[in-house]
Amino acid sequence: MHILIIPSWYPEYPDDIGGSFFREQALALARSGCRVGVISLAQLSLLQWPGIFKQQFGTFTQNDCGIPTYYWRGIRWVPLLRPLNRLSLTQQGMRLYKKYVDKHGKPNILHAHSLIYGGVIAHTINKKAGIPFVVTEHSSSYASNSIQLSEKAAVKKIVKNASCRLAVSESFTELLQDYFGIETGEWNCVPNLVSNLFTDFKKENIETTGLEFTFLTVALLSKNKAIDNLICAFEHAFKNVPHV
Repeated sequence: MHILIIPSWYPEYPDDIGGSFFREQALALARSGCRVGVISLAQLSLLQWPGIFKQQFGTFTQNDCGIPTYYWRGIRWVPLLRPLNRLSLTQQGMRLYKKYVDKHGKPNILHAHSLIYGGVIAHTINKKAGIPFVVTEHSSSYASNSIQLSEKAAVKKIVKNASCRLAVSESFTELLQDYFGIETGEWNCVPNLVSNLFTDFKKENIETTGLEFTFLTVALLSKNKAIDNLICAFEHAFKNVPHV
C-alpha cells in the first residue's frame, strides 16, 4: 500500500512540535510495512514578518527515516483573502504532487490531515488523478465556529467526497457529524498515537495503596488548550483523594 500524506501543517525537523503527531503516524505506517510519502505546504503571513527571514522558501525535500518528504514554503501576500490563498496553495500542491509522483510513482491513497488546507489539496488531486482520499480532522475551528462561510461551503464538498472521514476523539466526531450533517457521510474516531510508555504500566488503586500518585499534563499554554479548565476539573475529581 502506497500512502501519500498531505498534512495542513508539518514539522520541518525531528524536534519541531508543529504537526508532530502527523509525522508520528507516518513513521508508524512505514514501520507497519506501508510505503509512505509526505507533501507539506505552508504559507507564512506577512503579519509574521519577524520569522520570514528565518524560513527556507520554495521547494525542498528530505528523507525522513526512509519517508520521502516534499516541502513547499511561500508567503501569504494578502492574509485576509482566504479564497485566493486557498487557490494559490492548491496550485502549489498540484505542482508538489507531480514532483513526488515523477520520482516515487502514483500512490494508492491520499491521507489528508485537516480539511483546511490538506483536505483541499487532496480533493483536488482526487478530482484530477482519481486517487481516493481519507481525511482526519484535528482543528478546533469547528468547535469555536470560526470557519468562514465561504470555507464551510468548500470543505463540505470535500467531506462528502472523502472515502473515509475521521476525527481524533469521540466527542469531536459527534461535533463534526452535527456540523456537516449526515448527508455528507459518517465520521469515525481514530485517536492520535501515543507511546507505549503511556499504556504499558501496572494500574493500581491509588485509594488503597497509600502511595502518592502524580499526574502530569503536557500542552501548549494557549487559550484553546484550556489548562485552567483542567486544573478546576482535577480539583473537583480528586479533592477527597489524599494521595494525589
